[in-house]
Amino acid sequence: MRRLGFFLGVLLLLGVIGLGMQYIPIFGVFNDGVARVTVPAARTLSLWSQHFRSAFTVIVKSRTMAAEFESLRTRAGILSAQVADLQMLSTENASLRKQLNFLEETKLKFTAAAIIGLTNDDGRSILILDRGARHGVGVGMPLVAEGGILIGKIIKVEEQKSFALVTMANHSRTAVSLAKTPGTNGLITGDRNLSLTLDYVPADVPLSVGDIVVTSGLEPLVPRGLVVGTVDELLPAENSLFQRAYIAVPYSLSELQYASVILSNAQ
Repeated sequence: MRRLGFFLGVLLLLGVIGLGMQYIPIFGVFNDGVARVTVPAARTLSLWSQHFRSAFTVIVKSRTMAAEFESLRTRAGILSAQVADLQMLSTENASLRKQLNFLEETKLKFTAAAIIGLTNDDGRSILILDRGARHGVGVGMPLVAEGGILIGKIIKVEEQKSFALVTMANHSRTAVSLAKTPGTNGLITGDRNLSLTLDYVPADVPLSVGDIVVTSGLEPLVPRGLVVGTVDELLPAENSLFQRAYIAVPYSLSELQYASVILSNAQ
C-alpha cells in the first residue's frame, strides 16, 4: 500500500509540473525535456482514473442488480405461494361441489365436515371430523367423499366432533352389491388399511374386473348406491358357492380434506 501511494504521488507531482510548464513562464525552458516524462505519466494517470471510475460503476451497478434480483425472487416466491393457495382452494371447492351435487340429487340429509385428524391404531385408520352430536351425527352413519364415494362409517360421537372408521381398516364390514345387479351380492372387508376384499358373491352372479361395487342398502343407516370401489382382481374361490375379489378404492386417505356425513336416507 505504501509503494502504491508513493507511485501515485509521483504521478500526481509530474502532472502538476506538466501543467505548470504550460502556464508558468519560468518552467518553459524545461518544457521539451520534462514533457517527455510528464505527458506519458499524465496519460497513465488519466487511464487509471478512467479504469477506477469504470470499476466503481460496475461494482455499484452489480450491487443494485443483486438487490433488484433478490427483490424479484422474493416477489416470485410470494406469487408462487398465492398461486398454490388459489389452486388448493379451487381443488377444495371442486370437491365440495361434487359432494353437494350428489347429495342434492339424491335428496339425502347430510352435514359437511372437515377432516381434522387421522389416527392409525393397529391397522384401524380412523378419521376425526369437526362435526358431532350437536350437528346430528350418530354412530353407524356413513361418511362419503365427492361423488358419493363411501370412505367410512361413524363409530364414535362427541358433542363437537366424531370419529369414522375407514372402509379399508381392520374390522370394517359393509354390505354391498354390484351396481349392475339388484339386491345384496356380498360383503366388503377391510384389511390393514391397505385393501378391500369382496366376499360371499354368489357363484351365479356375473363378476368381472372393472365392475362397480356399491352399498346394498341392507344396513339401516347406509343408503343403497354409495360407491365403494371397483373390482380390481378376481381371487381363487374358497368353495364353489361364492366368488371373491380385491376392490380398488377411488380415493387416497392422505388427500382427503372434506367429507359429508349422511344423516338420514329418508327423502
